[in-house]
Amino acid sequence: MKFFIFLMVAFLISTCSNSVNNIEDVEDEQADVTADDPDEEIADENIHEEEVEYMWSDVVVPEEAHFGAKLYCANLEESGFSDWKLPTIGQLRTLIVNCPDTEIGGRCLVSDDCSMTDICDKNCKGCSADSSGKYSKLGDSETFRTDSKCTESITDIWVIHFNTAVINCGSDLKDAPDLKVRCVRIKEK
Repeated sequence: MKFFIFLMVAFLISTCSNSVNNIEDVEDEQADVTADDPDEEIADENIHEEEVEYMWSDVVVPEEAHFGAKLYCANLEESGFSDWKLPTIGQLRTLIVNCPDTEIGGRCLVSDDCSMTDICDKNCKGCSADSSGKYSKLGDSETFRTDSKCTESITDIWVIHFNTAVINCGSDLKDAPDLKVRCVRIKEK
């Protein structure tokens, strides 16, 4: 019995060691993945948002709500690229600056891994209102939609108000006319 337990422990240690050594390879492979189908998700589980460089599209207001925004990004051809997608909340948060609570790594827990409002949206109230664009790396001061749900309802999505750096749950139906979109793609290194 002791020999069997020894073999299991040795196997687990070996497996964990191999997984740690291959993390960079997995991230490189995931960075090369593109979605041909707008409903197909790109696997970003092992990508840490603060370690990835993103390329952002120009700002648009899609004619249709969420699915129109997803389709718009999936079909976008801009700056010579066609591998755009609607950003997740984790990706869009990388644009927040000058508001420590809602910047990546801040006290706000909303992320791709923690997305339900009743658990994650504490400390996401942002900073004082300022329409100069100081809370966005790109100078935005409008409200932007993400591809991340914030409740079980398909119409409730995470949004970021860049005039205050507030992250909150918005209704795709009610707020749709005011929600802007910046499509995102992972920059090649």
